[in-house]
Amino acid sequence: MLLESSQPFGVPEHCTRQEHIGTGVAADIAHCACGSGVAEGLFVESCPPPRAPRQAEARLHVTFIDKDGQSHTFEVSAGDNLLDIAQANDLEMEGACGGSCACSTCHVIVEDEAKYEAMEEPDDDENDMLDLAFGLTETSRLGCQVKMSKELDGLVVKLPSMTRNLQASDFK
Repeated sequence: MLLESSQPFGVPEHCTRQEHIGTGVAADIAHCACGSGVAEGLFVESCPPPRAPRQAEARLHVTFIDKDGQSHTFEVSAGDNLLDIAQANDLEMEGACGGSCACSTCHVIVEDEAKYEAMEEPDDDENDMLDLAFGLTETSRLGCQVKMSKELDGLVVKLPSMTRNLQASDFK
């Protein structure tokens, strides 16, 4: 660390030197630009190194193809699931069970097989619900179980033409 001649010895270079007059006594004080440390004379008190600038959260993209064949692309965050994304953007995806993997009304069809392969394998509960889904394909998933990640950036999913919402009243 090189110090300018105007900086007291031991003062980090991200601190600035100012003359301070309090109670009638002039003192040579360096104020830290990060706001958390003060250097006085030759001593520096709790002055951390400067922070790296905060990077903006990486935004991911997902496209839904609705029942009418129209595409809807959204910027989303990692960890968002497809059901929440669709409902937040007023797409026609029911999610009757509230995303608890207990129905098949958030069934989606992944258009790109490579993206499908990048997803985690569906667990037994999801596979059981998918068996009840209308229009099941090799790349079918439940939207509530697919969480966006960097690997899924650019994911395209198609909403099936209809869904099945089986309820207890259906079994008499």
